[in-house]
Amino acid sequence: MSNKKIVFDNFLTICERLKKELSIKTDKQLLEIIDTTQPTFSRRKIENNFSIEWAYSISIKKDLQIKWIMTGEGPKRIGERKAIRKIALLDEIESWLNELMEKDPSREAWFGHQFRDSFKSFAKWEEKKNRLEGDGDNYPSSKVA
Repeated sequence: MSNKKIVFDNFLTICERLKKELSIKTDKQLLEIIDTTQPTFSRRKIENNFSIEWAYSISIKKDLQIKWIMTGEGPKRIGERKAIRKIALLDEIESWLNELMEKDPSREAWFGHQFRDSFKSFAKWEEKKNRLEGDGDNYPSSKVA
């Protein structure tokens, strides 16, 4: 877990982001989705305080990520969550492998074998991990022809 502090955008930026995403034009339409009153909405606008509770309510109703609502960062939709890797090269390898597998699904097994064969220390680590987890039969031995 990161210690990085999340900084929320200002009220107007959040509202404009939501209006664009939800294809609505007015504050009135937005406050109806939020399920709040015009006076409360106006007060929060003056205070520059878009409530996290409002973001939660919208996330449930519209299938949007709270972090995206409040910051504009990360995936918009709950179903769009993607693992964030510390090593960007792994994303590139995955994209490349996915392209290969679209044409030939057996490329996944090929890649696994090639990777384990090229990186013996990974193969040993994986074998040890599988033994500890009692799951040693997940991958064929690299000695099998």
